[in-house]
Amino acid sequence: MKPRFLLTVLLLISMLFAIPAAAKAENDPQSAAKPRQLALSSKAWSGDFEKMLDRHMIRVLAPYSRTLYFNDKGRERGLTADAVRDFELYLNRKYKKRLGNRPLTVYIIPTTRDKLLPNIAAGVGDIAVGNLTVTEERLQQVDFFVPGDQKPVNEIVVSGANVPLLDSADQLSGKTVHVRLSSSYQDSLEELNERLKKAGKPLVKIVLVPDALEDEDMMEMLGAGLFEFIIVDDWKAQMWAQILPKIRLHPQATVRTGGKIGWAVRKGSPELLAALDDFLPIT
Repeated sequence: MKPRFLLTVLLLISMLFAIPAAAKAENDPQSAAKPRQLALSSKAWSGDFEKMLDRHMIRVLAPYSRTLYFNDKGRERGLTADAVRDFELYLNRKYKKRLGNRPLTVYIIPTTRDKLLPNIAAGVGDIAVGNLTVTEERLQQVDFFVPGDQKPVNEIVVSGANVPLLDSADQLSGKTVHVRLSSSYQDSLEELNERLKKAGKPLVKIVLVPDALEDEDMMEMLGAGLFEFIIVDDWKAQMWAQILPKIRLHPQATVRTGGKIGWAVRKGSPELLAALDDFLPIT
């Protein structure tokens, strides 16, 4: 039998078997209604650190930021990215015997700031990072780990380079300030407006911006003349002012002083807090 003829026979046989199967699938509404697909949705899961070790997985939510976390040609970069990877390395070294041949993986999941804390509380993530200031309102939703020797952070006014230096945040009275709704800056400005209201002064005009905008994005927009004033943590403002000459920092005009920055975890996670306390460096 010639090879070409044999190949033709085999193709005809395969087609004869395929026709009944195709007809059955066509007449079966259940098989037609359930196509095979890859599940992309994040499943809610809640558990403390010991269970995370059993799962060999920790999910870290982080805002996409050129300061804290960004992707450079497939490589994670930024202050937060470095700290999270150091945490992963530390855990795999410390729990090497328990983990065996399967290391623990820390997944960094880019998340807009308005979703960070709600997703931690809902079990969609285990840790939220991203220069998060501890506030009373946030503590009602999640717990925070803050290193004991951390330097306090001040939230200062930042403007265009041509604005005269402000001596106090009260001088924002009647001025327009752009801010993210989910930020601690928003809470600080609301408190400032309460103080201005009691003093009988015009309130700050608060204009909300999308939560996808990070501080460095807003500082660039400020330098381009798109904003009048914004609020930024002092350390971050000082860092970016070195490469953004068209912005001006007002270190005496603070809307919050002595702030603490930490990593947020689900309430009722003492084991995870203890693991973070062992690790210590938080960004």
